Amino acid sequence: MSEITGVKHTKEERKKAYDKAYYEKNKEHKKATRKVWAAKNKEKLAAQAKLWRKANRSKMNACQKIWRERWPSLIRADKAKRRAAKLQRTVLWSNKKLIEGLYEQARKLSEAAGEPYHVDHIIPLQGELVSGLHVETNLQVLLAKDNLSKSNTFCL
Repeated sequence: MSEITGVKHTKEERKKAYDKAYYEKNKEHKKATRKVWAAKNKEKLAAQAKLWRKANRSKMNACQKIWRERWPSLIRADKAKRRAAKLQRTVLWSNKKLIEGLYEQARKLSEAAGEPYHVDHIIPLQGELVSGLHVETNLQVLLAKDNLSKSNTFCL
């Protein structure tokens, strides 16, 4: 029974109140500890996130739709950055006909298979470790889901 209010609190309620007060008192230490743990367990966190996204696909899609509607200027800026990177990494000696052929091949495969295909940069245009060129030898046609799962990574 609380001395102030005269109301009985359950053990769970007292524990919850204690935990909340402890967290507030030690918030910075907890954040620092969590940050160190996350740095040491990147693969584990990535695997957990991937499982969660797979199990909550409709929730993710709804959140992404809300985000896109709320921040269209960020999406436009990102697309402009992508176009600029592509232009900067298109060299004069690239074979434009072969590049156009790959995009046409992806379009035809998408129509024939009934699922989207993308033209992927093997070495990403905006990679963290290395950046590739927009040339025919750095392009491949992939299923969209494979290209999107690859994201902006490059593995030898």
